[in-house]
This record gives sequence, structure tokens and C-alpha cells, in this order.
Amino acid sequence: EPYTLVNVAWSVTQLRPRMGERVMKLMPSVAEQSIATISKFEPRQLSNMAWACATVNERNMALLQKIADATLRRIHEFHAQDLGNTAWSFATLGIKNAALMDAIAERAVPILSTFMPQHLANVAWSYWRLGIRSHALMKGVCAAMCEKSRGARHDTGLLKAWAAVMPAAVDAGAADKAVTAACAEYLLEPGLLHSKANNYNIAALMRSAALDDWQAKQPELYRALVQEAKRRRITEAAWVSELIVDPPKWLARFR
Repeated sequence: EPYTLVNVAWSVTQLRPRMGERVMKLMPSVAEQSIATISKFEPRQLSNMAWACATVNERNMALLQKIADATLRRIHEFHAQDLGNTAWSFATLGIKNAALMDAIAERAVPILSTFMPQHLANVAWSYWRLGIRSHALMKGVCAAMCEKSRGARHDTGLLKAWAAVMPAAVDAGAADKAVTAACAEYLLEPGLLHSKANNYNIAALMRSAALDDWQAKQPELYRALVQEAKRRRITEAAWVSELIVDPPKWLARFR
């Protein structure tokens, strides 16, 4: 049953760090049985199976195509977490399924207000990672981020979401004055960048700052980011690198 198959796949993601490739021997059987029963999968099960594949880098194209096809048939039933996880999974695996990503964007735009910061970050990063510039989607993501930042304080999840959203928003031409102002207002909370941001967050934000001229548009935030980058010895090479769209590869190079 789908429930059992998804649970086994999830267990593989949890056991792999300890058991290595031995536990990965389960995945071909999980994939085979999932393909045979894909019509029984609910939206959350489809997205969770895709997530498990991406988490352990299981690039089973037959299974992933079945997941994409089933998702397209039932996209109207997908909600925030399902959409975010599905987009993230295909982007993480480097699979640019244009029909799937178009459908995710179309479904997501009207319901972005229901997305948590992590879901917004997943969606924004996924389209950026795959080189898909959906202006309408990114405008909606930015509007949702602005709303969620209003009145929020010292929320690490929001900080990391802004670090994921802003490079994608700048790339898509969706980072207007109001968006950068909301981002700056939130990130300039005393101590937030210093204590809550990791090196990748700072590099991603510095990339946005450089491409969108925050030195002129948001000078206070720009100075804070430069100061933090210097403190951590993050060089310009780190934020101009094309590896920045792929966090694991970026971390392996610039950690």
C-alpha cells in the first residue's frame, strides 16, 4: 500500500546516515511497487515519495515521471506542503519538468498566503535552481513573505526563507522597493544576522545585494551584510559562484 511504501522510503532517509549504501538496496523494490500502485497515492504520499527520493539522491526516472504525471492529474488537490516538497524534490534532483513546474506555479499562486516560510523558501529556491523565471509566482512569494514578516521577531525560519527567496526574486525581477524594504526591516533586527544566519544565508543575501544594488537601495542592510561577511571571511568568490544555487556543492567548496 502507498502508506507502507512511503514509510519505508522515509525510513531509508533516516537510516542512510548510519547504514550507508546497505539500506539503499530497499529503494529499487520501493520504486517498482510504487510505480505499480501510483494511482492509489494521495497527494501527500506523492510529494513525500518525491521528497524521499531527493533526500537520498535516488534518481529513478521511471518512478519520478510517474510521480510527475500523477501530480499533474491531481494538482488541484495539492496544498502548501505538497507543492513545496514536490518542487524542492525535482529541483534537488536537477529534473526540469516544465509541465510539472508550470502546474505547481499555477496552483500555488492563489494560495500562497497559506504557505509557511519554509514552503515559500522551497518554492522560490526550486525555480531559481532550475532556471525557471516565473515572475507571477515570485511576486506572490514576495508578497507572502512581506506579510509573514510583519510583526515577526527573531524567527530563524523567516531569516532562512528570506535568504532563499531574495536571490530568486532578484533573478526573476520581482524584488521591488517594497519587497527589499520588508526584507531589510526584518533582517536588521538587532543580533539576528550575527546569531541566526549561517554562512550560506549571508552569501545568498550578499549575492542579492550585489545584483540589486542594495548599497544604494538599502544601505543599512548592505553595510550589515558586508560586516557579517567580513567577520566570517566570506569572500566575493563565494557569492558570485554559480554553485550558490546548489547548497551542498556550495558548502563543499566554500564551507
